[in-house]
Amino acid sequence: MTGIVQSFNDQKGYGFLKPLIGKPDTVEPVFFHQSQFAMKNGRRPIPPVGAEVRFDLCRSDRGNGQQAVNIELITQRLKAKPPAVTGAASSGLVAPGPVHRFPE
Repeated sequence: MTGIVQSFNDQKGYGFLKPLIGKPDTVEPVFFHQSQFAMKNGRRPIPPVGAEVRFDLCRSDRGNGQQAVNIELITQRLKAKPPAVTGAASSGLVAPGPVHRFPE
C-alpha cells in the first residue's frame, strides 16, 4: 500500500500517514513509528511531511486500530503544494534581513 506522510514528530519518533486509497476525505490517517523504516547508512530516515511511502498495515500494538509497518520511503518530493504565503510577505512588504556591522 502507498501513502503520504501527513505529520511526523521527530522528537518522539512517530507520525501519521494518509493512505492513497479510496476517497481522500473518507480515509483515516494511519499511525507509524520511525522504527518501522529500514536502516540506511546505520540510521533510520526522518520522513519529510509530504513524502510518498510504501507500507504494510497490521493491528496496532495497543489494540486500537491499525499501524503502518515495513515502511519504505519512495520519494522525498512533496506531493502537496505548500501553504500559500499570507500577510506582509504576500503584500510585497519584506522584513529586513540581519544587520551586519563591520569594525571601522
